[in-house]
Amino acid sequence: MKREGDPFPRSLRYVVPGFLLLSMMFYAPHLLGFVRFPDGDFTEHFVPFALHLVRELRAKRLPVWNPYTFSGHPFLADVQAAVFYPPQAILALLTSAWQGVGARAYTLQIEAVIHLALAGVGAYLLTRALVRSTPAAWVSSIVFAFSGFLTGYPPLQLAILRTAVWLPWVLWGIYRAYISSARWGWGAAGVALSLAFLAGHPQTFLFLAYITAAWIGFLGWRAESRTRYFLAAIGMGMGVLGITAAQWLPSLEYTRLSVRAHLSLSDTGSGLPLIDTWQLILPDVLTLYSPLYVGIATLPLVALALWEGIRKGASLQDDVRPASSHELSLRAGVGFFAAVGGVYLLIAYGSHTPFFPLLFRWAPGWGLFRGPERAAYGVALALSVLAGYGVPLFVRAREETRRRWAAAFLALIIVGVGGFTLGWVLPGRVKDITRGTYAMLAARTLILAAMTAFVWQVRTRRSRVRLLLLLLIFDLFLVNAPRNRVPGSAWSLSLTPPAVKAVRRAVAKVPGRVYNEYQVYPDYGMVVRVEDTWGSSPLHLARYARLFDAFPLARAWELLAVEHVLTWRKELFLPAHMLGTFARGDGKRVYLFRLKDRHPRAWLCPKVRHVNDDEAWHLLADFAFDIRETALIPPEAGDAVPSAGEDSLRQPGDAGVWVVPMAPGHLTVHVRSAAGGMVVVSENWMPGWQGTIRGETDENPRPVKVVRADLTLLGVPVPPGAWIIDLHYRPDSVRYGLVISLGTLGITLATGFVLLVRRGKEK
Repeated sequence: MKREGDPFPRSLRYVVPGFLLLSMMFYAPHLLGFVRFPDGDFTEHFVPFALHLVRELRAKRLPVWNPYTFSGHPFLADVQAAVFYPPQAILALLTSAWQGVGARAYTLQIEAVIHLALAGVGAYLLTRALVRSTPAAWVSSIVFAFSGFLTGYPPLQLAILRTAVWLPWVLWGIYRAYISSARWGWGAAGVALSLAFLAGHPQTFLFLAYITAAWIGFLGWRAESRTRYFLAAIGMGMGVLGITAAQWLPSLEYTRLSVRAHLSLSDTGSGLPLIDTWQLILPDVLTLYSPLYVGIATLPLVALALWEGIRKGASLQDDVRPASSHELSLRAGVGFFAAVGGVYLLIAYGSHTPFFPLLFRWAPGWGLFRGPERAAYGVALALSVLAGYGVPLFVRAREETRRRWAAAFLALIIVGVGGFTLGWVLPGRVKDITRGTYAMLAARTLILAAMTAFVWQVRTRRSRVRLLLLLLIFDLFLVNAPRNRVPGSAWSLSLTPPAVKAVRRAVAKVPGRVYNEYQVYPDYGMVVRVEDTWGSSPLHLARYARLFDAFPLARAWELLAVEHVLTWRKELFLPAHMLGTFARGDGKRVYLFRLKDRHPRAWLCPKVRHVNDDEAWHLLADFAFDIRETALIPPEAGDAVPSAGEDSLRQPGDAGVWVVPMAPGHLTVHVRSAAGGMVVVSENWMPGWQGTIRGETDENPRPVKVVRADLTLLGVPVPPGAWIIDLHYRPDSVRYGLVISLGTLGITLATGFVLLVRRGKEK
């Protein structure tokens, strides 16, 4: 007999393999190699990130730095890298022998399959605990896992999917702790919350965190011992902060210096147009993705739950009534998730309603992200849980009631499709779709509605439930499975078009950075290990971005040690050799040039000048200012130039500065100078850069100060002589974060072990 407080229902033994099977069926063409995910963020951003991660792990290095984009980029601090996310890390280690682009793409597709299954299992556990009905749990989990949101763009922007799937797990853990005072419930919620944060999409985590906070408050208001409950919730939160410190400490440090530190309402408030609400019944008509679509058969279940929740409200039907006074009533559960769905729908509309501007102004976090339409995530979960609440009501409803509901539902769908046809399609207000295509999509909706009405009138309960589940799977697979398919296997994917291959050959002959003027995908450098000045991550340094904002391009190339230019221009405005011309997919041409004037990776400035960032920007933009003569450093750097009294330490030979890249985040700089000064190294500065200096024949290096120079580059003061400088990116934020995370994890595991031992003795 199942004990109160046990974490999992017996039916879970069938749910886990069941959802793995369903997810594999959903993505069967991808797994069998007939199709793959389309080009875009998945192939051109997440695959290069995964390649860099695997390479660094194989080299037994923590991947803190990426030299191949943005003239140096703090890889670990970029949350989308998800370095500490266990599912990605484990899968990367298991498949590390496969180093090709195609292997990484296929592995990430497997990750998408696994995460759909995780979404389904989490939604099953949540709804099973709330409604205490196995059929309800199956319905809710199928709707959430295969909804238009989770199967739309999140698999292509994999960090969204990785984060989104953990919300039902978090809510389930908190609810189990609430109804049974089980400590493991808080532990389960904390683990899921930690995984959601480490998964790498802070905007989705923000959506998740607000729902979680509302859930904690909603249940806490009903708890018998509110003090104990909220203390446990605070403890869970502190545990999550501790476990995830290795990620959020460096990410917070980086975000404060990035372009995301200052966004306006116009930057963040785009959102879904109000017309997109029609996606609930007419997917594929208005947009490529339909994140609001949860299946036609889901809608009458949601409506029934809302109706009965308002009309009755005291409890669920007899066979699913609360087992104790702690459990939520029908009205409470339906009310909470209806509120979540309504609020997140308003957020998804962005600035098309007055609600989002209020959040942007007053609520923490909402001004950091673009794309509020992703809040459809909360709508999808809310509708799936509400559908679960509707299942017991649907099962026990009398025949006459079911007949009326089926007729009313079918009539509303017919009226809705007809109204959209007359109001938007016939007047030509819907673009990018032919009337013939629309007629097929509208017919699909009407057929699914008729099938739903038929299921509602089946007499036997068991047959009704089975047909409902089959209809939901058919509906969601029919509509959502064809998305994200292009011909060809992921194993055959190549991210090295002719222009990228030519760049790799050119850099092998003449090392130096490349300026890719939007001619190939931005993260190509991570694939072929070529250092580029640009990338596709939404997070990049704000000071670095100023070098491309009304700044002379020729001077930016000089500062960033650019040797090759990949451009649409047939001729450059600087002396250059054309190395080749290549065709793009859109029929236009791409031109590869090598600059005639060399731009060194590092140079020695005999003079130093203290200026603020605005002054530095204006001086650097002025060609009359000699960047080889004077290094610009911020006032807080202090007196960074050593005294001339140290010139007796080493007598230099020929003067010069040259850089040897040793590994990502590790540069060796050789300097020979009779006068000394400030060595400026063309690599993006971050607080974690550290350096040591030694003579050419010394074996005992000593620390040297690394300062920010020329707005965003590295500056190292050197005395006269011949020196070797070792530069390492070793941020304190990562070091302290790892100590906190490992310490918190150790305490958590020890506490869990003690509790298990005590529980064993109590048996």
